[in-house]
Amino acid sequence: MAVAIGAIVAAAGLVALMLPFLRRIAPTATAVMDPIQKLRQERNALYQETRILRQDFDLGHFSDEEYQARFQTNRLRAAALLRRQDELEALNRQLEEEILSLRKLPAAGDEDRRCFECGREVRSTAEQCSHCGALAPGGGLGSVAQGEE
Repeated sequence: MAVAIGAIVAAAGLVALMLPFLRRIAPTATAVMDPIQKLRQERNALYQETRILRQDFDLGHFSDEEYQARFQTNRLRAAALLRRQDELEALNRQLEEEILSLRKLPAAGDEDRRCFECGREVRSTAEQCSHCGALAPGGGLGSVAQGEE
């Protein structure tokens, strides 16, 4: 009886020790992988496959013709992955630039003005410059839209 209880306690302890490791290994369903990161992982796996192919060739597992055929296949796959990665990165840069340009547009009725003291842009609703502290009416904040600088 004591042996059975000891075995159960040991098994429970082993499960308790292994549980954190099993959670790290299990993929999370909510994690969404960046397509560019996924392409990088595929490319790195392909590079590793090519290194192993070269090692197998050096060990004599493949003839020269078979090695060249497999190597050429890997090169074409790598080129396609790099081309797709470049396309996605260019699209990503284009989207980032578009987002930045949209952020710079003032909202309706929310014109920016320039401070006459330091020349930096200040919101039209601001009573003083947040950069130098000049007061809006006395400090002379001018409208950017009117071209007063």
